[in-house]
This record gives sequence, structure tokens and C-alpha cells, in this order.
Amino acid sequence: VYYIGEEITLSGTNTASATTYLFLTGPNLDANGVNLTRLAPVKSNDSGSFTRVAVNADDTWSYKWSPPDLAGRFLDAGTYTIYAVSQPRSKDSLTGVRFATTSIGLRAPTLSVWTSGATLTPGYDYRIGGIATGAPEAVQIWIFGKNYYGAPGRLDVKTAAVESDGTFEYILTGAETADLAKGQYYVV
Repeated sequence: VYYIGEEITLSGTNTASATTYLFLTGPNLDANGVNLTRLAPVKSNDSGSFTRVAVNADDTWSYKWSPPDLAGRFLDAGTYTIYAVSQPRSKDSLTGVRFATTSIGLRAPTLSVWTSGATLTPGYDYRIGGIATGAPEAVQIWIFGKNYYGAPGRLDVKTAAVESDGTFEYILTGAETADLAKGQYYVV
């Protein structure tokens, strides 16, 4: 199971040809398969319609794949089947061709957040952290409150880098909290 946006390494052995042809089937995709990078339908005997991977001298192949975002068209969360085929053949033309399949589950990315407390004491650090799945590079944080929009007199966004384990943390320093007015604040 992977989160949409995470890189997936596909690999295998192919002793039948010098190229492995990859395609994908699953929710809202062409029943006979689509190219992994363009999500365009594959066509039997049209090698250019497939995702192609060269087979190494030791008969192994490997491909790093990130489910694409093509002009706002994402893969949906769900279960997908990836086909690795020794010839450029779609799902309906696999008779007599060597192939293997693997199933993967894709989940929608998630974001969870925590803070260092329900109340903030002016002049003290305040931590905002959490976990972001789907391999984003960073999360953006907005803080709104009485006469405060992240920076004095202007709307400001804070950015927190997401670590390789999916965690992130932003520290609103004591210097930043020192002049905050009493009242309720919101973190988005």
C-alpha cells in the first residue's frame, strides 16, 4: 500500500526479451491498460504506447514510478494491477506472451497536525507539527488571530519541510509570540 505521490520501485526478471513493457489497470482506467506516465491507453504491438524498461545483462529490470498528476488528472485511491510484459501487448492480448502482475493499493495523502498546547504563553516558543503522507516536500501553515495574519500587518505563510519519515515541525519562536494580543488564534 502506498500513498498517492510516493515513489514506487517496480522490478523483476525478464528472460524472454530485452525490454519489459509496463502498463496499469484499475479504477477509472481503460480496461486493457494504460501507460504508467501518461495514463494513455496502451495498444498491442505499439511499443511507444507502453512504459518501456530496458532489461539488464543479468535479466533484471527496475523502474521508479510516481503515480502521475497530469493536468489535474490524478489516479484515484484504490487497488491497481501493474503488468510487466515481455512484448508490447495489452491486457486483452496476453495469450502466449510471458508476463507477470503485481497489485498495489493507493491511498489518498493525509495530513495530521498537533500543537504544543491549547494555550500559548507570549514570549515562549510554540510548536506546530504533524505527519504528511504522500511524500510532499513541505507543508504550508497559516496562523490567524486578533490583528495577526502570520506577520505584522500582512498575510504570511510559514513553511515546514517534511522529513523522509513524513514528519514536520514549525516553531513559532518566543520572539514571534511576545507581542501577540490576548485572544483566540487559528492554525491552518
